[in-house]
Amino acid sequence: MVPDVGQALTIDLPQQYAPGALLSIKVYYTTNDQATAFSWLTPQQTLGKKLPYLFTQCQFLACRSVAPL
Repeated sequence: MVPDVGQALTIDLPQQYAPGALLSIKVYYTTNDQATAFSWLTPQQTLGKKLPYLFTQCQFLACRSVAPL
C-alpha cells in the first residue's frame, strides 16, 4: 500500500492462456467520499441553490482514488 496511490491490483487466473488469447475480466471495487478526485459544491454554490453537485477531476494520481488504474 502506498499512501495517496493505493495498492497494486493482482489478478490470479485459474489457468494459463496462450499469448494473444482474449479474456474478459470483471473488477468490482468501491471508493468513498474521501477520494481525492472527488469534489463537491454545496447547494449554495450551484445555480439552483437546492442540491449539492459532485464532479471529478482525474488528474495525475487522483484518478486512482476513484478507479483501479
